[in-house]
Amino acid sequence: KRQIRIIALCSTLLHRIAMKSTHKSRHVRIKELQHIVGLSPSSIWRKAKDGTFVAPIKLSTRITVWKRADVDQWLADREAGQ
Repeated sequence: KRQIRIIALCSTLLHRIAMKSTHKSRHVRIKELQHIVGLSPSSIWRKAKDGTFVAPIKLSTRITVWKRADVDQWLADREAGQ
């Protein structure tokens, strides 16, 4: 029984590692975001403020992120001409 538990645990850990390496991060910070969308940080903040870009999420006083899925959707909508 102990060997089965160890094998199951190893399998679970390997699956989690594989999922992290193949999936995009759920959130992005401003430095990565500017490369993804091709806008300067000031343009990103201006568009977020006027509602034409994805709203940021404040995690702490010094950390702000954007949901990667929302950013991807914004890019898709922009490509589609919406």
